[in-house]
Amino acid sequence: MEIYKRIYDKPLNEDGSVKENELLGDFEIIEVLVEGAYESKRLGTLNEKVYLITETEVSGRYNASKGGSQFEVKELTSVRVA
Repeated sequence: MEIYKRIYDKPLNEDGSVKENELLGDFEIIEVLVEGAYESKRLGTLNEKVYLITETEVSGRYNASKGGSQFEVKELTSVRVA
């Protein structure tokens, strides 16, 4: 699963161009811990390391162009994939 820094409700800018985004990695998801509309926690692997991938909501209430989700990826250093 490709994980990007952001998923936008509106992925295009007002001029029609695609909003800039950063690819955090292409992870193999090994377990879904929490799954919601704009939140999730997953365990994923990449290069024989295990990561906690957290998705949180970014409200578009006051700035619709920024609404959606953001992702954070943290390596779990005490866990290794055999």
